[in-house]
Amino acid sequence: GLEMVPLQVDASRVQLGDVEAEALNHAYGTNGIITALTLATAPSVNWHQVSIDCGTLSDALQLLQSIACSAVSLQLATLLEQPLLEHLPAWSGPEASGHRLLILVAPDGISSLKRMAAGSGAAVHDLGPEDLNRGHTLRELSWNHTTLHVRSSEPGWTYLQMLLPQPELPAIQALKDRWGSDLLWHLELVKQGGAVRVAALPVLRWRGEQQLEDLMAHCRSLGAVQFNPHVITVEDGGLGIVDGDQVAAKRRFDPAGLLNPGKLRGWMEQSL
Repeated sequence: GLEMVPLQVDASRVQLGDVEAEALNHAYGTNGIITALTLATAPSVNWHQVSIDCGTLSDALQLLQSIACSAVSLQLATLLEQPLLEHLPAWSGPEASGHRLLILVAPDGISSLKRMAAGSGAAVHDLGPEDLNRGHTLRELSWNHTTLHVRSSEPGWTYLQMLLPQPELPAIQALKDRWGSDLLWHLELVKQGGAVRVAALPVLRWRGEQQLEDLMAHCRSLGAVQFNPHVITVEDGGLGIVDGDQVAAKRRFDPAGLLNPGKLRGWMEQSL
């Protein structure tokens, strides 16, 4: 749940339970000012850093999914196509000609991880325990940090966000065959309803809006669910549909529509 303050005259703090709080979750500050959060906790784990180099993209994906289906506890599981490594800081392991997995694994899973990698002919780099005080951790090379590093190195790149269809490899290969080196694969393991899925944040060379639209249309035709980072509104950057609960929460907590104006499409449409 959470505590929030409405944007109203003489407003007082409001406590919302977990169900009501969902309307303010990931709403980009459009429907309330959050002042406190109640979050679930988990036992602290001294995560261990391992990077693994694979000869082909399909081998890397297969190993990533094998690791996901194993009993090892993971905090992070990232796949980076080899050319991306040229744009990243060097702390993920030695220079490599292969595609790289970045793994944060519980200490009791290290030996299992190494055994799975050896069985697939991959090269393993044991980078030791994660040291959050230094800042040079594998998590700083993953998710949106990957795009940040690439753009810092060469600004002519941008990215997309999507959930790949299952099985993932046919879509990955089809997109790679058409777009070539203009699209570099960056994959992350996620859990959706308890099931492991592969999310993609591919880095792509910017060649104008039409190329971007064509690429997104190609992704949709293959069954990918897109979360477009190149738009303004919450809805169009998500599933593309209006969330009635988000709009109702804005009507309740921000009746004048002052918070983050223009961000919530459902609010603007009801105001027409």
